[in-house]
Amino acid sequence: MARLPIGTAIRRIVFAAVIIGAAVWFIFFDTYSVRSRRAWQKELHRLEQENVNLRQEITLLQNELAQPPTDDAIEKIAREEYGMRRPGDVVYQVEHAQSDE
Repeated sequence: MARLPIGTAIRRIVFAAVIIGAAVWFIFFDTYSVRSRRAWQKELHRLEQENVNLRQEITLLQNELAQPPTDDAIEKIAREEYGMRRPGDVVYQVEHAQSDE
């Protein structure tokens, strides 16, 4: 096997070191590194899933708005959320006991 001249061997070593250094830089340290891209892909997937969930929720809310609430539903909301009552009703306030566990 023939030996390469020293200059050629050094050039090959320097070239290989530059290539390896560039690869390490692009994989770990660059703004668009492989790690950054992978994190962006995970975030993209999470946001796309959140979009799907929000679109489903919007559809449900639109369907709910398309049907006017019944009188019973309005009365329930008025009593439970706003504390309203009819004349003659007796309101009992119930306090929940907290445990000291």
